[in-house]
Amino acid sequence: MIRVFLLCLFATLFGERTDILFHLHDAGETNALLPVIRQIDVDYLVVASGVSAGLLEPLPKERIRSFNQYSQIEPKLVITGVANAMQGEVLDYFHARGIPTWAYWDNFNADGESPYFKTAHSVEPKADLLLLPCESLRAAFANRPVRVVGHPTLDVKLPSKVILWIGGYGKDYDEAYALFQEGMSQVADAVVIRQHHPKTGEKNQFKLNEAMRLADLVVCHQSTAAFQALAAGKRVLHVIPEGQEFDSLPLQRGLAMKVSRADGFAKAVQEALEMDVSGFFDLMGIPANSTEVCKSAILENLP
Repeated sequence: MIRVFLLCLFATLFGERTDILFHLHDAGETNALLPVIRQIDVDYLVVASGVSAGLLEPLPKERIRSFNQYSQIEPKLVITGVANAMQGEVLDYFHARGIPTWAYWDNFNADGESPYFKTAHSVEPKADLLLLPCESLRAAFANRPVRVVGHPTLDVKLPSKVILWIGGYGKDYDEAYALFQEGMSQVADAVVIRQHHPKTGEKNQFKLNEAMRLADLVVCHQSTAAFQALAAGKRVLHVIPEGQEFDSLPLQRGLAMKVSRADGFAKAVQEALEMDVSGFFDLMGIPANSTEVCKSAILENLP
């Protein structure tokens, strides 16, 4: 009691004032609360312990404090996770000073075999209010004040476009690839799969047909794989730097597009994604079942 009294007295006389003090420790609670912290428009400090210290780079360094500094802070509200006993210590300390304390339960389950749950159930009762990620957990904490606030990690939008870059080789290709990289820096909300040309010796994560299956848009220099992509119903964008010459039947028939400058790349990607390539076989005059037609032509003409 004497130690707590002295700590309280020290904080009152010399404490660093702030509106909200967060104490984050585990990855789950840190990833969940970090988007919230970045958007709040009041003064705040974050005590970082455990793995959270390596996840807080988006925050200004002057907002971060170490665990041994928490008693030197005088907040109006304290919010912690429930993953570590140190957070229980912080909750006890500020509760004893009459400061409101909240804890965030970042798991969607109330119980489980993981050691997390044993610790969490020992920490959460120390908070005045428990923040929950979903309504279904409310019944598990029926005898204490709770508030359902959701799970901010679910607000992060996944990339809506998958772009497959089909690689080549040679001087002209290197120039095209540099243009592609510069142009893609302007394209938002996309994930890129890079498919290296076999002659480079580089290993690919997927086989070409698997990568095409995942792609919404196939981007390449002058690769003949563009025909495979169009046959599979994929849109195609050729990257042809200014000064290089390239033409193809799909370009002539309006089934593919090309881009030559980085400043027009994002627009070209969007326009290519909106192209109608459903008439590829008819517009190109290609039999729909080339294997059968080719086989028949061979067998019918045997001497």
